[in-house]
Amino acid sequence: MNEKEFWSLIETSTQGQDDFFTNLKNKLIKYSESDIILFEEILRKKIIEADHFNVMIAQKIITGEVSDDSYLYFICWIICLWEQIYNEAIKDPDFLAHLEWIVEVDPDWEDILYISDEAFEEKTWREEDDNFPRNVCFDKWINYDESLWINTKWEDWEEKDLLERAPKLCKKFKYEEESTFSYTQSVKDRSTENINSLSEEEKEKNKKAVIEKYEKIEKEKWEQYKKDNNIK
Repeated sequence: MNEKEFWSLIETSTQGQDDFFTNLKNKLIKYSESDIILFEEILRKKIIEADHFNVMIAQKIITGEVSDDSYLYFICWIICLWEQIYNEAIKDPDFLAHLEWIVEVDPDWEDILYISDEAFEEKTWREEDDNFPRNVCFDKWINYDESLWINTKWEDWEEKDLLERAPKLCKKFKYEEESTFSYTQSVKDRSTENINSLSEEEKEKNKKAVIEKYEKIEKEKWEQYKKDNNIK
């Protein structure tokens, strides 16, 4: 299994979200155990490679939110759009505006994170152990959970930047600037910004309250977005 074979599996399995995962798993089962593990390794490296502010910008415009889990699942979706789209989306989020069907797709493809283990289990008829693909990758420290948001590439952004950095995608999804609130920083980072003028003792005392405040703000913004766009 190499990158060329990885992308071939992705591209030849694409027939819609539900069919995609079934097709991909059935194709993977035909490979050797070592190749299934290599597929998982390549997938994880592609996730880490796509940890880029351009991808985050695309997610904000398309879905209206950016959070730890949703960002990971959005990257999974970008990977499943094929190699060329993956590469171009990292370079320029506006590239996605050229895809006419993009407005009809749910950009949450979390299931690919588990496809290697599922294929491995069906192939070997074994219960999960240390030799399963995900566990092997954990042992090799190929772990997107320890990388995303920490080593994000290129320049950070705020909502006021989106119309300039991805004008075509904003137009396609009828995005309009709502505020200058930054979604690209973790809740922890945002809390630090708001208490950085306090003493160390005051910071510790107020950190929990500040984090809860911004979690509430994010939730309220997302709920309002769903209401405005008739999203259930």
